[in-house]
Amino acid sequence: VLYNTLRDRFGEHSPKLYAMKAVLLQINESDQAAIDFIEKMTNEKLEYDTDSVSYVLLQKRLIAIKAKQHDKEWLLHQVLGLSEKFPLDAELWWFAGNIYLELGQFESATYCYEEVVILLPFDYVAFAQLAETLYYKALRVDKSQVKARTTLQSSLNNALRSIEINELYLKGWSFVAQICSQLDDKAELLKVARSKLKQISESSNPQNKVTAELILNKL
Repeated sequence: VLYNTLRDRFGEHSPKLYAMKAVLLQINESDQAAIDFIEKMTNEKLEYDTDSVSYVLLQKRLIAIKAKQHDKEWLLHQVLGLSEKFPLDAELWWFAGNIYLELGQFESATYCYEEVVILLPFDYVAFAQLAETLYYKALRVDKSQVKARTTLQSSLNNALRSIEINELYLKGWSFVAQICSQLDDKAELLKVARSKLKQISESSNPQNKVTAELILNKL
């Protein structure tokens, strides 16, 4: 009923209707039914159409369905292949970055998250994710102290950008504090980070309160 209502409102060829139909096929029939629908739409219409929104939306759905049967390397290959066709799609770069991060490939993950913040310069979550990736790269990959310090400073810069956009963003302040605790000349900034984490622990939602307290206890 909802599908029919939306179809009447937005039309049969709405990108979101295509995606919704694929989901309904998954729920009511099977994954294969959804795959067959998407591949049929792609081969017969979308591959040659100017409607790039429908194409990329359905391809993301197709990758998500097929991912259950494949490993991370396959998934990464599919996402990167789609990002070559749609380099301005921040969600694809974000997803690729997450996969690289899970695989411990911090440099590649950094590149992907940098693409995200270029496309979405006010996304504080993306800046914090980039900060986190650089932080782990400094600790686990960089061999020399000089290089590790440079990477930590870059991580700090991105964490600061995240809390510049969202003043009470817990993850941003957490990495500001963690990084400053490892850099000799950041004592004043560490004090500010502690103060902000204490503020979050006293005024935020229950989950953030607990997390902020745990971080403060470890500093």
